Amino acid sequence: LATLHTQSAPSTIDRVIDVFPPAQQAQVRMQLANTLQGIVTQTLMPTSDGKGRVAALEILFLDDAIRNLIRQGKIEQVYSYMQTGGRRGMQTMEQSLTELVQKNLISVSEAVGRSGRPEALVSALERAGIPIPTLARADVLDVRDRRVEALAVVGGERQGPDAFAHPVGRGAVLGAGDFLGDGDGE
Repeated sequence: LATLHTQSAPSTIDRVIDVFPPAQQAQVRMQLANTLQGIVTQTLMPTSDGKGRVAALEILFLDDAIRNLIRQGKIEQVYSYMQTGGRRGMQTMEQSLTELVQKNLISVSEAVGRSGRPEALVSALERAGIPIPTLARADVLDVRDRRVEALAVVGGERQGPDAFAHPVGRGAVLGAGDFLGDGDGE
């Protein structure tokens, strides 16, 4: 049992591997794939009534498929397996946040603010029939714009969010051109 400050189960795997020099990382991936049993990522959220906190949990249990992804260095695919691993007890942070919102334990805005994948969270909330306040949509756009700005540093110079051609540009980061209903992809 160990603790590590990361934002998600896949980033935990990456962080453990990245501690080692590149020449040793393949061996570390093999050892980690063979020994790791699971990862729980948690964040404490203020409750909607303001009287306490509730934990949002991302849970990853390693099975043969995930062990193989770790061995192959395909950590970016782990999240997809977590999304469909509910019957094995796995869940993403966005699934946990959606459940907490459905139970009225946390607000939509608080959930969006804590999500590492706010676009996925808003989609899940909408599929669950939960209305998304304008403020929460603005939070998603703010997070998206900060991510694009962070990606727009090329050769040490700030390029701005419009420096990328589609599909990494402003409208495509959300994956839906009419996210706010304007239908023009911006």
